[in-house]
Amino acid sequence: MITVTSYLESILELLGLVVGLTISIISINGYRKTKSSSLLRLGLAFFLISMGFLLSLLIKISIQDYQTINDEKNYLSAILQTSGYFFLVYSHFMKIFTRRIPIIFPFIGPVTVYAVLSTLSVYFLLYGSIETILIYLRARILSSLIVAVGLIFIAIGEIIRWLTLFPENSELIIFSLLFKIIGISAFIIPIIQFRLRSKR
Repeated sequence: MITVTSYLESILELLGLVVGLTISIISINGYRKTKSSSLLRLGLAFFLISMGFLLSLLIKISIQDYQTINDEKNYLSAILQTSGYFFLVYSHFMKIFTRRIPIIFPFIGPVTVYAVLSTLSVYFLLYGSIETILIYLRARILSSLIVAVGLIFIAIGEIIRWLTLFPENSELIIFSLLFKIIGISAFIIPIIQFRLRSKR
């Protein structure tokens, strides 16, 4: 049975797909003009995140007929987005794992592939947020603050999504998607600023 929540979830995933692809295209076009490897990695990151949204959307369209296949696709969707988050953080920090900042994210709840991927996503995003905030505090660059806020919003969205693994929290998925879309959208400004600086 299709519910209002399912409709809203599909609409938000479609919006996330459009926003993610738009940023990916902007990044790739920027790479072609500037040859910046950071923009190339950003383009790849948002493309993977967008494909995660797309696959999740396709799952909802076919879920009534292909339940078993959909479960496998759902894992693939999570893998795509987790990979996207890794490249998103890595695009800003070439030495992302050389500095050891301990982040303890408790793993509580059902131990599933999706739960593990969600935990990894949160780790990448929180690590990136902390690094970006440290950069902002040292250099006071506005774009760094915007990126940090974007990463934090995406991380909150992933934490909320992680909570939906518990059946009683399933309705929270709408808030998860809202936070993720707001966070992803925040990257538009720094990317455009970077492209404008590169043209000078």
